[in-house]
Amino acid sequence: MIRITDYRSSMAAYFTEYHEWRVSLGYRADDTKYTFSQLDQFLQHIGYKEATLTEEAYNQWLESIAHLKKTTIYLRQITYIKLARYLNHKGVKCFVPYMPRHQGSHIEQYIYSEEEMAAIFSAADGVRVQNKRVSQIAISIPALIRTLYSTAMRISEALDLRNRDIDFEKHVIVINDPKNHHQRYAPINESLEAVLKQYIYYRDKIRKDGIAHPDSAFFVASDGHRLNRTNPYMHFQKILQTAGIPFKGGKEGPHIHHLRHTACVHAFMKMRKAGYDMYCSLPLLSTFMGHRDIYGTEHYLRLTEEMYPEIMEMDAQNTAIIKEYISQVVNYLCNEKRI
Repeated sequence: MIRITDYRSSMAAYFTEYHEWRVSLGYRADDTKYTFSQLDQFLQHIGYKEATLTEEAYNQWLESIAHLKKTTIYLRQITYIKLARYLNHKGVKCFVPYMPRHQGSHIEQYIYSEEEMAAIFSAADGVRVQNKRVSQIAISIPALIRTLYSTAMRISEALDLRNRDIDFEKHVIVINDPKNHHQRYAPINESLEAVLKQYIYYRDKIRKDGIAHPDSAFFVASDGHRLNRTNPYMHFQKILQTAGIPFKGGKEGPHIHHLRHTACVHAFMKMRKAGYDMYCSLPLLSTFMGHRDIYGTEHYLRLTEEMYPEIMEMDAQNTAIIKEYISQVVNYLCNEKRI
């Protein structure tokens, strides 16, 4: 574990404290270690003496790492922002910049419109009707698509589901989240419950021993075994074609995992239309998405503003631009709880 003696700048004690706090939460915190080591060396190099982080120091540090890859710069900015928010929560006033946009080689986060989602559902159901044989993978795809959109779970999480994870009595799906090393629950609404029960009825007609066993895979292929990731991706491209949604390919997609992004944006949009206070929306969405904190959810609010600007203008007196809103939410949570 990092010791205070591993850092030499005026921020050494805070670097150590924050790193150890992250580790105590279950994070490996390797990104924190590398960022702090570089930042600590930079502060020593410029002779920085303050026991806080100023905007001037942040901008100088950012300039010093401008030669690095965009993705690396982005990750270091995120680590700095989390540290600054942590210190502000403790009463140490630090400069907190706005969350940067990811400009690396990430996959674009395509958001399907409500009309496109309706077309996708219709196309998926059409594939199922055309393939009446229960051995066809098509029986899984309509239920899988609706599950992804209704619960915002990752495609890997959906494919890892076991029969025991679907609890109709409690109306929840138990999701084992390997990314954040914890379990969470996704609600099963009435429409999703009807779809899943219909899927189970036809799936259980597949001639495979133990297909309905609690430990068996929930979503299966034609042989009754767990779907692999190739199957949904291939079929989803055909569904997009039938739905009249252009597939650009590569990182632009759109892809099946964009249903998760769409679910979050549409959920926020519906909450806003229903009159939910925006200060309550972010932590609720964070829980819905399975994020450990609100910061992983902030990006979706920017997407909401870009896709549905009218939603953010519904109440001009109470709604500001998205950056101001995010800043207010963060400050609110810092005062009421902890980051």
